Amino acid sequence: MKLLLDFHLLVWLAAMTAKLQAQARPFIEDSGNELFFSSASK
Repeated sequence: MKLLLDFHLLVWLAAMTAKLQAQARPFIEDSGNELFFSSASK
Protein backbone atom coordinates (compact mmCIF):
# COMPACT_ATOMS: atom_id res chain seq x y z
CA MET A 1 0.00 0.00 0.00
CA LYS A 2 1.22 3.52 -0.74
CA LEU A 3 0.81 6.00 2.10
CA LEU A 4 1.05 9.77 1.67
CA LEU A 5 1.92 11.27 5.02
CA ASP A 6 2.22 14.80 6.33
CA PHE A 7 5.73 16.07 7.08
CA HIS A 8 4.81 16.53 10.77
CA LEU A 9 4.34 12.80 11.03
CA LEU A 10 7.98 12.30 10.06
CA VAL A 11 9.01 14.57 12.92
CA TRP A 12 6.75 12.69 15.35
CA LEU A 13 8.18 9.36 14.17
CA ALA A 14 11.73 10.58 14.73
CA ALA A 15 10.83 11.82 18.20
CA MET A 16 8.66 8.74 18.95
CA THR A 17 6.03 11.00 20.50
CA ALA A 18 2.60 10.00 21.68
CA LYS A 19 1.10 12.29 19.02
CA LEU A 20 1.31 9.35 16.62
CA GLN A 21 -1.90 7.42 17.12
CA ALA A 22 -1.62 3.72 17.92
CA GLN A 23 -3.95 2.97 14.99
CA ALA A 24 -1.51 4.54 12.50
CA ARG A 25 1.68 2.93 13.76
CA PRO A 26 1.14 -0.58 12.25
CA PHE A 27 0.59 0.89 8.78
CA ILE A 28 3.73 3.00 9.03
CA GLU A 29 5.90 0.21 10.45
CA ASP A 30 4.76 -2.35 7.84
CA SER A 31 7.74 -2.83 5.51
CA GLY A 32 5.34 -3.85 2.74
CA ASN A 33 4.00 -0.29 2.55
CA GLU A 34 5.61 2.55 0.63
CA LEU A 35 5.80 5.81 2.57
CA PHE A 36 5.71 9.19 0.85
CA PHE A 37 5.99 12.44 2.77
CA SER A 38 4.34 15.64 1.63
CA SER A 39 6.55 18.69 1.73
CA ALA A 40 3.52 20.99 1.53
CA SER A 41 2.58 22.13 5.02
CA LYS A 42 0.86 25.14 6.47
